[in-house]
Amino acid sequence: MAPDVLPTTSAPRAAAPRRCILLCYDGSAEAKHALERVGEIASAVPSQVTVVSVAEPIYEQPVYAGFADPSEEHSHRRLLEEASEELRGRGVDATTAEQVGQPAAAILDAARDGADLVVVGSRHRGLIKRLLFGSVSAELVVEAPCDVLVVR
Repeated sequence: MAPDVLPTTSAPRAAAPRRCILLCYDGSAEAKHALERVGEIASAVPSQVTVVSVAEPIYEQPVYAGFADPSEEHSHRRLLEEASEELRGRGVDATTAEQVGQPAAAILDAARDGADLVVVGSRHRGLIKRLLFGSVSAELVVEAPCDVLVVR
């Protein structure tokens, strides 16, 4: 009696879904570490990376809120291009998103547009600075609608 043989199929495997990664980038050493980690992740898992940089507004109150210092906006655009070029050089599909507002709120808004993962560098602030100014990474961990990777 012949052993049962399972039929083999030559049907191609379905492509893995692309992950949407949001990289928070401000040009700091911590942000550069986060960029390196995103490069590693996106090289291993098919991903679309969006690099976001947030310029803080000149005025906090409406009607003027939402306008940043033009030189700061230019600086953030340069940072975005630097980061996206670095990722593209590693073979990673990267786009940019320039935001104006409070950093944590602007990043959370961008994450709500379908991010699967937010990656942010961790600043090593002391207790007093954290209490006075808060921590963007801590707020993202608590409030983000997706996973958050804090890179040290």
